Amino acid sequence: MEFKKYKNLVDFYTSISIEKYHLDGIEKRSYWYHLDHKFSVVEGFKQNIPPYIIGHINNLEMLMGRNNLVKNRKCSIDKDVLIDSILGNSETSIN
Repeated sequence: MEFKKYKNLVDFYTSISIEKYHLDGIEKRSYWYHLDHKFSVVEGFKQNIPPYIIGHINNLEMLMGRNNLVKNRKCSIDKDVLIDSILGNSETSIN
């Protein structure tokens, strides 16, 4: 799968997560705050992680905009933590 298609699927699943947890009223990207994927979309693509996992609510967090820009494509959690948080069904709210 090409990256553009993968990213579109991640965006789709991210939107579903936001709607499912009634967060559709939050501003996903502003000057001050950004909705971020803890395990990055780019790294998910490189490691063949299914888009629905990258778009899962447990992989989302709110960051200060400048912190997200510094983080860039880095991951703030590792793959095992991500998978455990989803398979263990320990649903959390966005940090």
